[in-house]
Formats: sequence, C-alpha cells, structure tokens
Amino acid sequence: QMQSRGRRRVDGVSTQALALSEKQTLGELSRPLLADDGDATERRQQELRIAATVCVSDVVSMLGSGMTVKFFPLFFWREVGLSPIKVQVIYVAAPTGIACCAFVAQKLSKRIGRVWVTVCTKVCACILLAVMTRVDDGPLIIVLYLLRTWLPPRRSR
Repeated sequence: QMQSRGRRRVDGVSTQALALSEKQTLGELSRPLLADDGDATERRQQELRIAATVCVSDVVSMLGSGMTVKFFPLFFWREVGLSPIKVQVIYVAAPTGIACCAFVAQKLSKRIGRVWVTVCTKVCACILLAVMTRVDDGPLIIVLYLLRTWLPPRRSR
C-alpha cells in the first residue's frame, strides 16, 4: 500500500476507481443496460437468446465430439485397413483443411454472424459424425472424418 496525491492505492489500483459504480465506469455503454425502459428489457431478452444459443451450441458440440481424435489412427488402421503412411497423410491433410475452412468461416461470419457460423458448423459436425457411424465404406469414412475435422471453430475434439 502507498499514498498517492491524497488517495490510498492498493497494489497499484486507486481505491477511488474501485469505488466507482458500474454506471460510472461504463459511461454511455451502461445506459441501455441499466435503464428501466423497454429498450433495456429488449436488450436483456436479446442477451438471454444469445446465451441460450451458446448453451445449445456447446451441447451440440459435446454430442458431435464423439470418439476422441487420438483413437482415429487405430480405427483407420484396424477397421479401414490403411497403412501407417496413409494414416499420416490424413493427419497432414487435416490441419491444412482446418486452416482453409477457418479462413472461409471467418469471411462467412462477417456476413451472417459468428453465432450462426458456430451453430451451423457444430450441427454439421454432429450430422457428419452420425453419418460416419452408418457408413461401411472406408474411403467415404475418411472423407467424412476430414470434413468433420475441418469444420471450424475448433476448441477441442
């Protein structure tokens, strides 16, 4: 603790700044959030819709994650019959496609919004995983796996 121009400072932060209300620190940005008029109610409803969309998106992502990525090489080797070199070719193609699709998703998100791109890609990931479970053709499984892997945004799979 130290004194600075008559104000007490705690770890480099003025206690006066800590005492400011949310309205004082946000300034004009806080007006719609803190007002009791119809605009604030509409804004809160919009925030709830966004939160619900993110929640549903996360659930869809969890459902779409399926088998962890670390077991796919074993699957490709034992079930599909690929050689280790062919499996590694898949794992070279995967990050290349991720980079390309992330670029496309970024451009698309500027047009339709990040939330819609996120929801659409996660729903597509779930659909591709479901289709993968029903397909017996090795090359088609590989194509579906790559398409599912390329879908952005990627957090963890």
